[in-house]
Amino acid sequence: MIYLSDPKILFLKPRKVAGTSFEIALSRFAGSNDIITPITRTDEAARRERGFRGAQNFKGGLSEFLNDRKSRRRFAKKLEWPRRYRNHIPAADVRRHLGAEAFDAAFKISIVRNPFDTVVSKFYWSNRNKPEGADFSAWISGPEIFRVLEHNEEQYFIDGRDIIDFYIRYEHFAEDIAALEAARPELSGLAETFAGTRAKGGHRPKKASPAEMFAPHPDRVAAIRDRFAWMFEKFGYPDTP
Repeated sequence: MIYLSDPKILFLKPRKVAGTSFEIALSRFAGSNDIITPITRTDEAARRERGFRGAQNFKGGLSEFLNDRKSRRRFAKKLEWPRRYRNHIPAADVRRHLGAEAFDAAFKISIVRNPFDTVVSKFYWSNRNKPEGADFSAWISGPEIFRVLEHNEEQYFIDGRDIIDFYIRYEHFAEDIAALEAARPELSGLAETFAGTRAKGGHRPKKASPAEMFAPHPDRVAAIRDRFAWMFEKFGYPDTP
């Protein structure tokens, strides 16, 4: 998550959509008063190498420490102070912490990706530390098939209402960031910066095609299509992988 307070631009970060690469590029436009949530040490190092601001203004106050049991356990285990804002924080939590007035006034950006491709990406990421590999057929029979997409909906919706002002389509990054720059000239140069930024990745084989992987599982294809119908209709994704 990144909040640029002066131009009032808020990036809400979903999972498995190249969000970290976009976040690093967007950090170029941050000032000292803006909110930037932490990413991995490797990605923070990449951000510093480019001369961009790193994680800042994300920590919570004493109230978070006293009222959140999970935060107290994390502090006891890792000596890490509670975070008010975190990487994939739901939109509703951002609104609560930032304040309704500031949140509602912000130009809200997020990223969307073909649901079938997102699920395959999540599969390889979740099983990246299993040297023997994992069974995709078994994995998509469980709750994980929906979980990543449902988590992403937390960045897009509050109480069933779509709150995003500008969606970047993963499949059309260059085109959509160019359109974003046209809509928000304060971000001029973002497309060029993003083009030179790559984070994470490397866990999914290039030959891992959603069409091939989902071919034996038409029931799972139908389940994803039905559950996330809004995404297929809004962004024109094909009904099959």
